[in-house]
Amino acid sequence: MAAKPVRQRSAGSDFAFSLGLVTLKADLVPAKQTGSDAESQFNTLCNDCPTPTKPNQVYVCPNDATHGPYKMGELTRRGKEVDGTLVEVTAEELAAVKTGDVAEKAFAISIFPADQVDKVTLPGDAVYRIRPRKDASPAEYKTYGLLRELAADPTKALLGEFILKSGSTPKMGRLLVFNGQIVLQTLIRPSDLAPTDSIDDVPLSEKEQALATTLANSLIEDFDPATWTNKVRERAKALLAAKADGNDAAVAAATTVAEPTTTDLADLLGAMLENAQAA
Repeated sequence: MAAKPVRQRSAGSDFAFSLGLVTLKADLVPAKQTGSDAESQFNTLCNDCPTPTKPNQVYVCPNDATHGPYKMGELTRRGKEVDGTLVEVTAEELAAVKTGDVAEKAFAISIFPADQVDKVTLPGDAVYRIRPRKDASPAEYKTYGLLRELAADPTKALLGEFILKSGSTPKMGRLLVFNGQIVLQTLIRPSDLAPTDSIDDVPLSEKEQALATTLANSLIEDFDPATWTNKVRERAKALLAAKADGNDAAVAAATTVAEPTTTDLADLLGAMLENAQAA
């Protein structure tokens, strides 16, 4: 029986998305299904008996063994060495450094040409759906529709900064539209991107370009989301089910990539095209 769809728990309620005088209050919901990785995560067991354990991280001062042990959450002092001198900062100072002028649960929208933004940013590791509140008014739904129209424009990039949890570092984000719903995609800031190596233009002959285009066209197929499932989760479930029944699950051998038999690109593309057409 198919699992009943679960309404995702909000990661942040009453987020204020503002564009000038226009403001939308909405819920921020993780785009990734809650607990989707839980089935592929395993507990740490006691070495002497199969009892689930939790690591207990403790700290003892390296200069004085009588200081501690402390659990990690009990260490509240913070500092950093500057030119050989340890500089200590207060919790208030550290909080001010982290948040700066970014308000919690707010996203002030700025609009930029998308091509300028795409050249200097990359998607981050989190995506959130923006969902109107349950008690949203008609005016709020209209505001949502306005922001959706703007975010769907491929020539515009709607950017802003936001703080998801109190005390956390502000993230850079971009509003996009996916399946008719506004999503907030975190971005890697231009200043945080690792420098890229310069790669010179690689000349391709007309024959190589034609073969590559023909090959790519022959390999196009309809995209089936069902084939792009979480394979780690499926293998973990199969392993646990087999071992629970007293059986050993078959372990698939790692895939190996064969070395090409020729270094000539045109010959390699031609052979691939022949294989694709024969399939």
